[in-house]
Amino acid sequence: MPSKKSIGQILKELGRLNEADIERALEHQRIHGGLFGEALIKLGLIEPDELEWSLANQFDLPFIFPEARAVDPEVAGLVSMEWALRHNALPIMRDGDCLTLVIDSPLNIDAPSELSQQTGCRVELALATTSAIHRVIRAMFWGRRSRHMGLAQTGTVSIERFLELVNPVSGCPWGISGRPERVIGWLGDGDDQQRMRLSGNWRETLDRLFDPPPSEHLEKCGQHTWRARLVPQPMMFDLAAIVTSDAVELSVSADRKDGDADGRFPSEELVSELRQMLNEGVMVIGVEQPEDRWTTRVLTGIAVAMLPVGHRAVYVTSEDAPSDLGLPVISPKTLEDQPDQVRRFAFDVLILEQHESIASVLTNALSLAPVILVGLGEAGGPSQVPEEIDALLSWSGAEAGSGGWGLRLRREQPETQPNGNR
Repeated sequence: MPSKKSIGQILKELGRLNEADIERALEHQRIHGGLFGEALIKLGLIEPDELEWSLANQFDLPFIFPEARAVDPEVAGLVSMEWALRHNALPIMRDGDCLTLVIDSPLNIDAPSELSQQTGCRVELALATTSAIHRVIRAMFWGRRSRHMGLAQTGTVSIERFLELVNPVSGCPWGISGRPERVIGWLGDGDDQQRMRLSGNWRETLDRLFDPPPSEHLEKCGQHTWRARLVPQPMMFDLAAIVTSDAVELSVSADRKDGDADGRFPSEELVSELRQMLNEGVMVIGVEQPEDRWTTRVLTGIAVAMLPVGHRAVYVTSEDAPSDLGLPVISPKTLEDQPDQVRRFAFDVLILEQHESIASVLTNALSLAPVILVGLGEAGGPSQVPEEIDALLSWSGAEAGSGGWGLRLRREQPETQPNGNR
């Protein structure tokens, strides 16, 4: 088997170097260290793309000139922009279970190994210049982003309607960009960001929504970060703002710090699945989680995340509810003894706290609201799951992945939706 040619030999055969050039580069390498190819470039003997081509030849790899329009967006989306820039590598094509990964150095062994482990696919390599890969990465990720920079609709929406779309506790980042001529609300990040023109007094509305009110910071020029509670929910949010005399940028995201209830809150993907289930008639959802100081906050937060901002809920517990719950509270006994009194309020959702007789409490609740959220014991615990429950949202611990939550249907979707479903 013939031995692998050196970079110097390859370039000499092409007529790009002579023996004197090779000796100059070797001497530079001995004095300054680094790689032989780098020495050639620093001495001005070759161009960077000539070195890349020579490396491809040396390692028997195809040397390509990648263009964004020839890259499969779905394949490129297998990695994040951060991953691509960190490795200066991008998957560009799939053929069955084989991915083609373009890299700028055959010595880059981490990128193909990580991609193979992440996708379960074989990885074949192609070589390109560093600058060419950078251009493609930016075009694939930022180019898609630029297509979403326009407004979602030509008209305007009220700040109240925007907040319904945002659903603040869903975990999706959102914000407001204020200028003298217009106010833009944005939702999401990356390729999926939506933007829309807003009408109405957004500062006044947000002051009612958060405690402390954001205006305490938005009236002062400079950069500000603070935490605030969503009213009436006791959930905390991280807010950041850049304020000048005539412009405001506000960013809002759920606080996911360890030790806070939000650290045990389902991911946006699971919340979206829950919303879809509701649309398909799955109306009784059990929540399996440890009974601790976060139990109530997680139950109420899930209800807020699943349903539109205007929904009306009541909390059912035999214990003393937290003073800052922000919801009306009734006892399980009320459901049993005064069902008509509860029914007359036409609540959208009943939130049933963990109870030793949860099955009987649930039976009494079924005809009183279209959506019922049932607090259960820890997954795998001694308590039995009532058969009326359509779906289970189960906490398995943060180390379990997917935010620590799992979601599954317990029975076939009903052919007809429960009475009262909107």
